[in-house]
Amino acid sequence: MESSSTQASNMESPGLGPIPSRLPECSANLPLMEDSRCQSLEFGQCDGQCNNVTGLQLPGVLDELFSYEGPLGAIFSKEAVTLYLWAPTAQYIKTGCACLHLRDPSGGDPLEIVCLEEFNDVWSASGPKSWEGCYYEYEVSVYHPSTLQIEKCTANDPYARGLSADARRTLLVNLNSDDLKPEGWDNLADEKPALLSFSDISIYELHIRDFSASDHTVHPDFRGGYLAFTSQGVEKQNVASCFIIFILHGEDEIFLGNGGTKARDMAFWVVGGCFSSFVTDHRFDAGHRSDFGKAVEGLEIWHLDSAGILHLKKLCNAGISHLHLLPTFQFAGVDDEKDKWKCVDPNILETLPPDSVEQQAQIMTIQDEDGYNWGYNPVLWGVPKGSYASNPSSPCRTLEFRKMVQALNRIGFRVVLDVVYNHLHGSGPFDENSVLDKIVPGYFLRRNSDGCIEHSACVNNTASEHFMVERLILDDLLCWAVDYKVDGFRFDLMGHIMKRTMVKAKNMLHSLSKDTDGIDGSSIYIYGEGWDFGEVAKNGRGVNASQFNLCGTGIGSFNDRIRDAMLGGSPFGHPLQQGFVTGLFLQDNDLFSYVNKVLVEGVIVDSLEPNDHDHGGEEVAERMLAVSKDHIQGLLLTCSINMLTVLGLIVVRSCSEAVIALFSKPNCSGNPRFGC
Repeated sequence: MESSSTQASNMESPGLGPIPSRLPECSANLPLMEDSRCQSLEFGQCDGQCNNVTGLQLPGVLDELFSYEGPLGAIFSKEAVTLYLWAPTAQYIKTGCACLHLRDPSGGDPLEIVCLEEFNDVWSASGPKSWEGCYYEYEVSVYHPSTLQIEKCTANDPYARGLSADARRTLLVNLNSDDLKPEGWDNLADEKPALLSFSDISIYELHIRDFSASDHTVHPDFRGGYLAFTSQGVEKQNVASCFIIFILHGEDEIFLGNGGTKARDMAFWVVGGCFSSFVTDHRFDAGHRSDFGKAVEGLEIWHLDSAGILHLKKLCNAGISHLHLLPTFQFAGVDDEKDKWKCVDPNILETLPPDSVEQQAQIMTIQDEDGYNWGYNPVLWGVPKGSYASNPSSPCRTLEFRKMVQALNRIGFRVVLDVVYNHLHGSGPFDENSVLDKIVPGYFLRRNSDGCIEHSACVNNTASEHFMVERLILDDLLCWAVDYKVDGFRFDLMGHIMKRTMVKAKNMLHSLSKDTDGIDGSSIYIYGEGWDFGEVAKNGRGVNASQFNLCGTGIGSFNDRIRDAMLGGSPFGHPLQQGFVTGLFLQDNDLFSYVNKVLVEGVIVDSLEPNDHDHGGEEVAERMLAVSKDHIQGLLLTCSINMLTVLGLIVVRSCSEAVIALFSKPNCSGNPRFGC
């Protein structure tokens, strides 16, 4: 059967080109549907002799034959749990195409091995309600193009909503369970801070661990995690029912009441609203706990806000409307089990100059084994990161994430999630962080003409031009919006996603209502990095979500022109390229000529400091080598004033307001951002 690419197919998949091909005749003995389960080859011949053979890329065929809009993942009812897995290329083996290994919460050997049944290339299995709370993994026998043979792959559910502590098994967690909802959760939409217009938005960019990991006013179990955002004073208690801590003039003068447990780092408390007078009259050390207990007996105490919460409240009062959290989904590079982390002795770091390579050298010795990573190396988009939870092996990561969102809303912030749909950390049949490429190899990841995975976004670029990839992105956004009630999404490398996908996402989210979905979708803000580069540049794989292509859609895009004009160069350009603030006062900068008008409110997003590079102070210092720190601070103030008064929404990077440069970890290969 002779065929060639038509004009329509070229428009849909411009990267393929007009290449003539010969497809096998579809017959009862060789149906095209069965071909997708095998190794497929195209060969060229001359005079009856084969002179060229190449493998085929099948995503277009899979989209045409097996696009699916039914349920996926775990579906819970009152009586049963049903699992659905889309795997059209999976093959039969002795125990079935896909096996469900059901395990109890403690892990160990499977309690039960269930064979999934296939219907129209969607595999499913049903079980009793008692499955809820158990772990499972899929075992799929499938041809994998990277090894050119059939592989038996074990993988998590692509639609996982919970995980084991080691992230190797999917947890059957029902997000609608009342046990996973904080008090008042279902009515949170009524407590959301008011947002009259997207043009009123100002965004503060923050890393969850940065916020509280070293904050001694936060309970030790909460530091660096979701619950640190809930450290707010809301309830007074009697001394007889709790532990009390005072730090009076130094670390050695610490004493406790009611039990005497030494816990220097627990949350602070104030007695009777008159802390200073009490301290003056009652100075005890750790050896006088009994006297201390008698002195405060019967007094009421109040739990104080943590230092971080106090600072967030100041930012809210200053006009910040949204808090953008760096990636909070399940990412690689940080073990969710905290007892496996390594750390550098902070006393050693304090003896080293903060602007030297010596601190870096100390930190690099434990890189990939500590508890810090920026999170831009996604494994599963739909699961909250376990290292930020107090217990990663239970559904509490869901409950604690919801408590965080609720607490931030009540402070006065709307919550923005950083979503990274442009790439995945793992691929292939053997990588422990690979999921999608084990279930349907060759489909979810974008490939070049040689069949190799594209890596321009970082590693393992995803292909949103494929129907089921787009569907997975949309379903994931819907879960975060409805089940976690977040208020916005910041798309990492949005230009690597198709414009069609972004417009569908915006329309889907804005159609949500409080009556039907429990949230007001019209107030959800969407923005991202509309950079146009790599294989998607100039619409190379379809019309992509780049800055100019998004014009008129109402989707926000970062404005690199005003940033680069002020600081000079670009985040990855030559460090000596100067800008308006860093030395080019007397020279015109043609980058300004691009900033002229806005067609739709809320579509220009201005930020002085990208989160994947140095702080502004470091940028200025690199470009103005012979100026003092005071001069740099003044230039930063000039930059900030410019950014706060230009046209568009404002994104402020955490610590910028304090003019603090963080030197702990750079953005380089094998770094916190990429985790490569």
